[in-house]
Amino acid sequence: SCGRWGLIVSVPYEKPHKKYFSKGQYFPSRPALFGILTIDGEELLTPEYQGINALSDECLVVKKDGKKGVMDRTLKMVVPCQYAEVKPFGEIGYKVKKGINEPSFDGRADKEEVFHGFLWGILSRTGEELVAPKYEEIGDTWDGYFAVKLNGKYGVLDFDFSTIIPFEYDYVRPWGHYGFLVRLDCVEEVVRSSSSKLHPKRTWTEKYQYSLWGVVSIDNKILLEPQYRDMKVLIDDYLVVKKNGKRG
Repeated sequence: SCGRWGLIVSVPYEKPHKKYFSKGQYFPSRPALFGILTIDGEELLTPEYQGINALSDECLVVKKDGKKGVMDRTLKMVVPCQYAEVKPFGEIGYKVKKGINEPSFDGRADKEEVFHGFLWGILSRTGEELVAPKYEEIGDTWDGYFAVKLNGKYGVLDFDFSTIIPFEYDYVRPWGHYGFLVRLDCVEEVVRSSSSKLHPKRTWTEKYQYSLWGVVSIDNKILLEPQYRDMKVLIDDYLVVKKNGKRG
């Protein structure tokens, strides 16, 4: 079923549309195409989509030629099918994922250019681009804010897309009205040495990776310096923290 619209129906797809790899050879696939009928059998949407999913009673995500877009309640296309992923994004609209130098849809066997991965952007409910795809991750909205990842570091933006927490952390997690739990990933180098009667003295360097957690307020004030090896929200106003191998 497809909520207010009726029923999702499918028909066989006549032509191979993509190549899949199996046992050293590429084989074409012939999936179904989907459309929508009312419960009375009236065709609302011609079967020409590779996927149809209702985000809510107000919009659908549809997939065509390997890309996703959005239709509104009248089945008008408000976001064209040009994104690898489309997800709801609170009251703002949608967050969308787009490939950078992405291989063509017609074959995974024919990659000639280097695929640089996917980046996320933000669209309004009417399809207007509010933030061009440039972030490696965009978190869910929370009380007027959301975390994003840029060049390997996390920061926090408000709904005006202004940076309120700078991009200097390795992870950011919201914590109620207090602000955000922030994580810094650290590497410590330790010089080791050994010697014996049979072997001369030798030295080497070992690297140890660990994380330190702290708390930053919404206005970017340090409430707890990153010093804890672990930090979790117990209930709204309390944290469980770990330091020197012990929790409190």
